[in-house]
Amino acid sequence: MPREDRVNYIEANKIYREGNWLARAFDLEHDGVVNYGYFVMNTQSKDKLFYATDTMYIKYKPESVNYWLIEVNFQDKYLEEAIKEGRMDRDNMRRIKRSHMSLATAKVFFSKQDLSDTREIWLLHLSDRNSNPTEVREEIQKATGKEVYLA
Repeated sequence: MPREDRVNYIEANKIYREGNWLARAFDLEHDGVVNYGYFVMNTQSKDKLFYATDTMYIKYKPESVNYWLIEVNFQDKYLEEAIKEGRMDRDNMRRIKRSHMSLATAKVFFSKQDLSDTREIWLLHLSDRNSNPTEVREEIQKATGKEVYLA
């Protein structure tokens, strides 16, 4: 008997439709592991959402995004502090940098985007030990001039 699970397998750069929603997956950079981000649009309201996490950078420049959901996992100063205090070794630090986005990288990413249609920016996947959520939120808000929330 065939399985009737609810899993839908996706491919990068293929557009999927579900009701009033269109979605396209795109490749992200995550330490050699296949990982996707998503660009989603509501066909009625025309609202657009861009989601990317578990990536060290984003090579895309989407247009007219209303809602950004972006990883900002660490701040370099806290990784260096963890090394100095012996809470982390350099191999682990390199792995984090190859698989997660830093605050500095996120700021560069947003500086290259047209944010004129942006309503909200949501920051995801902040490290408990390697970032300060208040500093991250304030820096992204200052850099973008947009409302920034932490998830």
